[in-house]
Amino acid sequence: MDAKSTPDLRISNDREYYKGGREQLWHLPAGRPPREWTEAEGWQRLRIWGMGIASRDITGDGYPEYFLTSMADNKLQRLAVVPPAAPDYDDIAFALGAIAQRPYTGGEVRPSTAWHAQFEDVNNDGRADLFIAKGNVSEMPDFALRDPNNLLLGRADGRFEEAGDRAGVASMETS
Repeated sequence: MDAKSTPDLRISNDREYYKGGREQLWHLPAGRPPREWTEAEGWQRLRIWGMGIASRDITGDGYPEYFLTSMADNKLQRLAVVPPAAPDYDDIAFALGAIAQRPYTGGEVRPSTAWHAQFEDVNNDGRADLFIAKGNVSEMPDFALRDPNNLLLGRADGRFEEAGDRAGVASMETS
């Protein structure tokens, strides 16, 4: 959504199967056809193995942050400037402890494969928590074969803490 509250549509694309593909943001003006935001307008080109998007205002600035699932390179993005003059985002995943790029238990050292993510307050403390569905498929031997789901609990300081193993969601199943 831009500063005028015009809705936008964010699309995640898997660069493996959409050759030349990238993440997209579409402007949806009322009564006019949708159009893709361009780099000239501030949209930064981003190519990941995009699988899913979760959104929620976790910083309290009135605008949603976006968690983008990928293979080994998840992103947590926030607007670079608020209110936004352009669709320019900073990655804050590392700063907030929300990278989830490798399995946190089980001894696996290869990169993770994240599929779906969802923000919710799972422990009823009033803070956003982040669930990330993980797991390899047998056709991807370069990635972690035993890759547990993540449950990142939001802390009072704004960072996230892994709790998937304590919460019982650390499934190691493959498909």
